[in-house]
Amino acid sequence: MRIRRSNAAEPRLEITPLIDVVFLLLTFFVFALVLMVRVDVMGVQLPALGEADAAEAGPVISVTIARDGTARIDSETIEREDLAAVVRERLDAEEDARLFLVLDERGVIADLVDVMNRLRAEGITDLQVVGRPADSE
Repeated sequence: MRIRRSNAAEPRLEITPLIDVVFLLLTFFVFALVLMVRVDVMGVQLPALGEADAAEAGPVISVTIARDGTARIDSETIEREDLAAVVRERLDAEEDARLFLVLDERGVIADLVDVMNRLRAEGITDLQVVGRPADSE
């Protein structure tokens, strides 16, 4: 007569790898959300652009002109007289950096023209204007 032995170890479902994956996904989406609202945190409403190309990844220097005409380079407030010289220094220090110009949609276009004229006088003509897609809210 043949005796059958039962296997004492029953199959188990390990949930530790599943929890790891869930936390990785949660971390990814939190960081993605933080990067998507970076400009909103600075208190600037971007104007809607009809046709535009997406920005490429890489080092960036952003010049922001707020609604009240205040100019900032990255997050540092700066006087307009010093703006072009500081941008030139930063572009020289970081040769692959691109210059982004951000204007609040409620701002005055004369402020944008003034900043662009100051940059052009310094020899800076390669810049990109930042906006949001026209069909987004």
